[in-house]
Amino acid sequence: MDTLGEENVDSLQSHSDKYFHRVLKRKPQIPAAAIPTSKPTWSEYPTSTITSLDKSFRDNLDSVDQKLTGLDARLTLVEVLIKEFQALIELLEYSQEQMVTLATENMQKESVIKLTDDAFFQ
Repeated sequence: MDTLGEENVDSLQSHSDKYFHRVLKRKPQIPAAAIPTSKPTWSEYPTSTITSLDKSFRDNLDSVDQKLTGLDARLTLVEVLIKEFQALIELLEYSQEQMVTLATENMQKESVIKLTDDAFFQ
């Protein structure tokens, strides 16, 4: 994985960790008189509160999942591009070697032609 992909994943993970800790550490702003003295049971909580919290967490998880899916698609694209660039580099190196070989052969043939011309005109 390249550093850009790692930075994106690290950034997303850091963001989700911060959000998770912020949600867990958030303390409700309840006046002291409203705090019950006995521990409430689940049946005492309004279902709308549980449902809204559940929906909020589900929405956040869906959002993270979509972002990770997008990152996976981008990572796949980057990997394909890396392979294509590697193939282009290899082709360029091969072409460079061929140019050097042709230049060397050309110089040798020019030398032979010059020697032949010199011998013919003497």
